[in-house]
Amino acid sequence: MHAAIQMAGAGLFGALLLFGCSSSDSDVENAGGGAGTAPITEAGSGGIDERAGAGGAAGSAGASGHAPTDLDDTAGAGGACAGDYLCPSVGYGSSATISFDLPITVAAAADAVFTACRNSECHTAKGSATAQANNPRWGWAYEDSGSGRSIYLTFDEEGSAPFGVLEWQFELDFETVASDHYSLTVLPVGASTPTTLFDTQVNYTIAPADPTLVSEGYCHHCSEVSIAKLDLRTPK
Repeated sequence: MHAAIQMAGAGLFGALLLFGCSSSDSDVENAGGGAGTAPITEAGSGGIDERAGAGGAAGSAGASGHAPTDLDDTAGAGGACAGDYLCPSVGYGSSATISFDLPITVAAAADAVFTACRNSECHTAKGSATAQANNPRWGWAYEDSGSGRSIYLTFDEEGSAPFGVLEWQFELDFETVASDHYSLTVLPVGASTPTTLFDTQVNYTIAPADPTLVSEGYCHHCSEVSIAKLDLRTPK
């Protein structure tokens, strides 16, 4: 498999939308490579516990597979996808957005401890870790601008029942993945064991983040990202 080397990419703070960088004048040759594994860091009470880098987790056997890519495809402008094609030196963000039932109130969620995992990478924090006075539904966020990885957890009880939304944003060096395994648990105050809110394999849709690249002479694979939106809430 050919893959372009990502030279720039950043997670966007406080946003719950798919993110991507704008095109650059410089190109990088499709030459293979992948993201590494981040070092383990321990956080204090109410902090984030980073177990593994998203890039390393995504390449783990049995946890995530690469989506098929036809690198001899000539659908790009002027046969731009044939052979060792060039891509702009920018990074585009993939993401999974998962809605789920919240078995406790939003107020109780503020003091509960949540652990979110994508494959073998897990992050843990209290529900109110980054709550804002003007947005009490905001839960917590983990952002790593160096890797383009961001994780957001929010809560809502304006509907018929409380629910939460987990959004996990990541970059994969001009590659895509077909699926990843996601899970989320909550440990309410006074509980001795955590409750699993979901534990599921999520399949992605592969889509171009910037379709205009083809008109600029680049291969359409250059901006492809993995996108998933999953609603696991019980119908009311």
